[in-house]
Amino acid sequence: MHTTISKKTTIIDKFNSIIELSEGDTNEWKIGIASLERASLLNVKDEITYQKCGIDEAKEILFHFLAQGVQTCNMSKSNFNGIYLYR
Repeated sequence: MHTTISKKTTIIDKFNSIIELSEGDTNEWKIGIASLERASLLNVKDEITYQKCGIDEAKEILFHFLAQGVQTCNMSKSNFNGIYLYR
């Protein structure tokens, strides 16, 4: 349980840093849950960050960023194995 919370916090911190360093609006970013193969099919303008994690962690991270104004991307969750952030 502690490892899961630590990993979730690490991913949130990493994604927050990326958004802050971009010096852009939060709503320029999109976040979603999918497999790496599916995420590679996205129309990415600038950059993408993919982090492997469990589905429960990914959902909590997703809701955290949706509350901050990050847009969601509705990719298929079949063969799920991580969460991604891109713009």
